[in-house]
Amino acid sequence: STIVLTGSFPGTGFAMDVARGIEGLGLSTEIVGECTDACIYMFVAGKERVLGDGAKLGLRRMTIKASRLRELFEKDQAAYGWQDEFGQAAMLYDMGQSSMQAALQYLMEHGVTLDFALRIFATPREDMWWPDRDALVEGGILQ
Repeated sequence: STIVLTGSFPGTGFAMDVARGIEGLGLSTEIVGECTDACIYMFVAGKERVLGDGAKLGLRRMTIKASRLRELFEKDQAAYGWQDEFGQAAMLYDMGQSSMQAALQYLMEHGVTLDFALRIFATPREDMWWPDRDALVEGGILQ
């Protein structure tokens, strides 16, 4: 009845798929240890949300490694007709905007305040925001 979350979840798309499964099954969620990046989407999908003793939720804007971008460019260059990396960059910018809008909407639909969600997206990819329990309650993550 409860799914335990721990570790790093860099893939937002995959985390959203898991989150929909958590919702569909009516599961509660619990964080044990540290849970970072896209973990929040799975966590807020829980019917009940528990932050275990000493557990922490690490948050920052969505990230993608430069090495992964290179792989995708080389794989998709011909299919998309990109002359150089700028074609890929324009597409990724548009995709990033759409992804952030969908993520923001998802968080707000699950009780997260706008201020809290915007703080996530304002946290640079090189940093990690570790909100304390009071901030998680105030932000609508915990009750």
